[in-house]
Amino acid sequence: EEGGTTTVTGRTITTKADSLDFRMRWTVEEAPIVGGIYSMCVWVGFDKDGLVFEMIDGRVELRPGEVETEEYMENQLFKQAWRVRSAGKVIESKARSFTLESRVNTANGVLTTITHYLVPNTKRWEKYKPVGMGEFIGARGSVETLQTVEGEPRLVVGLEELRNGVREVDTPTQAEGGKQGTTAKNAWTARSKAVSDGKKVAVTARADGATANGNEAGPSGSKVLTEEAFQLMMRKRNRDDNAAGDETEKRARVEDCG
Repeated sequence: EEGGTTTVTGRTITTKADSLDFRMRWTVEEAPIVGGIYSMCVWVGFDKDGLVFEMIDGRVELRPGEVETEEYMENQLFKQAWRVRSAGKVIESKARSFTLESRVNTANGVLTTITHYLVPNTKRWEKYKPVGMGEFIGARGSVETLQTVEGEPRLVVGLEELRNGVREVDTPTQAEGGKQGTTAKNAWTARSKAVSDGKKVAVTARADGATANGNEAGPSGSKVLTEEAFQLMMRKRNRDDNAAGDETEKRARVEDCG
């Protein structure tokens, strides 16, 4: 923690079981638990170091259960896909896809988010008419993957809902999250990818018993807590908790279930 701000590194996965690591300021009183699975509502943006989440009004919840058990992952993961809602300007429009450019105000400044929506080839969308270039519209869907186009990251999303001043098209269906197979679980447990300024990588995943330096400053100037740093913080908390007969330390992973 530095300057009253704690930054965590977390992970979410897409409907194709791609793992995406992100940075997020932790703005609630309860300390985050390494390895825990959280549901939350966040603003989503990109900066030069990657994916950034900004918590909305402290709306975050640790999913219940014994964190280190196999049952915890089985019960808490993959029930729903990571879903995003975008509002912005149409910068690309094709027969079965369109791309929105949005602005998101975060603690790291105003960030740009590019979201590429894929229109399903289903009966519900068979009468879809391409949106106009330059229109300002809203859309929602489940994140399929992350692509980089001409050096610019963009979320690729399966369209579920489209809204603008001319038409409204909704679908009540909800895409499932990543399948509960080996591929999806490996995406959760693999070593974290770079989420830093390129010097040292902050990780929360347990892999090969190694972690990055917990004293390395993140891009926003606040400390990025690694697994080791989280453990030290939680041990301090649990010394007080154990005196009152509470449970011993648990470890967890941060996940977005937007």
